Amino acid sequence: MAGYLVCEDRAGLRAGLTTDLAAGVIVELVGGPAGVHALDDPDRLVEAWAAAEPEVVVLGAGSNHRRTLAGLRALLAHAPDALVLMAGSGIDHEVCPEALVAGARGYLTLPEPDHTPGPETGSSPHRAAPASEQARPEAKPVLTEPEAELLAGMSRGETGAQLAARLALTPETIKSQTHRMFATLGATNRAAAVAVGFRSGLLT
Repeated sequence: MAGYLVCEDRAGLRAGLTTDLAAGVIVELVGGPAGVHALDDPDRLVEAWAAAEPEVVVLGAGSNHRRTLAGLRALLAHAPDALVLMAGSGIDHEVCPEALVAGARGYLTLPEPDHTPGPETGSSPHRAAPASEQARPEAKPVLTEPEAELLAGMSRGETGAQLAARLALTPETIKSQTHRMFATLGATNRAAAVAVGFRSGLLT
């Protein structure tokens, strides 16, 4: 059983992640043994996960975010309890909210691809941070209890119909409360709302 499965199609970032994980640089965050398997194709993530049986999957944002998210969703459909951390640089952050909604547990912030230092630097450029520990806004948004329930359900990937059934509310009520929640959070869609929820501490 491998400690980690790294999937990233950009060679420099994949090499940096693999080197740091093998050296134990971020073991404190995720625990487990330091064995590392590397993969460059998110379309093969399920197959690689089944072969390696990793404790943690570190999924790079990749050069094609749609393929990365498709690979994440396929893996979590196959192995719902898989522990997946996203990894990306500043230019990749638009993929993180969608990945959190899809089931990723957090993300690793990496340097820009052109500035990835080699292993000879002796220090890691990667700063590990669960989603709930990212920079928080100055004021924590205040949600009503039903709105907080909606946000929590969205973070688990529940659909509007599933939320309505679980909370015993009509679809119209779910829709109106969702719009109010989005307005409170300054969000325009579910992914943005969930991202604000994690950053603000409303979701953990």
